Amino acid sequence: METVTCKTQLKKLRKEYKLSQTEFAKKTGVSRSYIAQIELGNKDPSIAYLNYVITVFNLSISFFSPINFNNKLTEQNCIEFLKQTGKYKILKINYKEI
Repeated sequence: METVTCKTQLKKLRKEYKLSQTEFAKKTGVSRSYIAQIELGNKDPSIAYLNYVITVFNLSISFFSPINFNNKLTEQNCIEFLKQTGKYKILKINYKEI
């Protein structure tokens, strides 16, 4: 089973929409080389970029979960991602209610 990473999820998304790297880059506001570097595993996308992809493609935050950040999923990475997407406060409130 392949590890779920930003690289695999972004490439999967691009392929599902039948977009070239150039088309995907244009739709998400970055260069084709940025997409290529992510897909090759040479660059990690920023949390802001992942948040933008979620917005552009109307995805659930769970699309990128669990994300393997540098081969290490940490609580801090998850919290930072949730904060950037505006979901942290909601999750924190719901968690306290449980």
